[in-house]
Amino acid sequence: MEKEYRQGKETPESELLQQVMARSLANPFPKYCHIQITVLEKDHVEVCVDLEGRDELKNFAGFVHGGLFFTMADFCAATTARTDGRKYVTLQADTHYIGNVTEGRITAKSRVVHRGRSSVLVHVDIVDCEEKQLCCSDVTMFCVGSYV
Repeated sequence: MEKEYRQGKETPESELLQQVMARSLANPFPKYCHIQITVLEKDHVEVCVDLEGRDELKNFAGFVHGGLFFTMADFCAATTARTDGRKYVTLQADTHYIGNVTEGRITAKSRVVHRGRSSVLVHVDIVDCEEKQLCCSDVTMFCVGSYV
């Protein structure tokens, strides 16, 4: 599926993913945080932030601000949940801060753990450019309707 979407072949799933991408990119807060979607597949999303020259994304000690980690996990989980074509809001998030960096690129990678009728549980790992784990989150998203 990933190949088909990236090559632009039109399938019902690729059209849905294009709609998810458009809705996600329309959200101004992830733009403000310089979050970019790099992978968008059914039940899997990856987003990244380049930290070079982004002092506004760091805490007083020069490390990535915990709020950026949380925002990346929440945005990644929400975008992942929406790959089924429905609308979701965050119901609960359990976030663990494991490590930190001062520069480079950080990437959030999601996978669906469970998808039910009214909620979806998404696991998100955030890693640095060497794949060292910095943060992980289990995010429960609640379905609030359909886009159709």
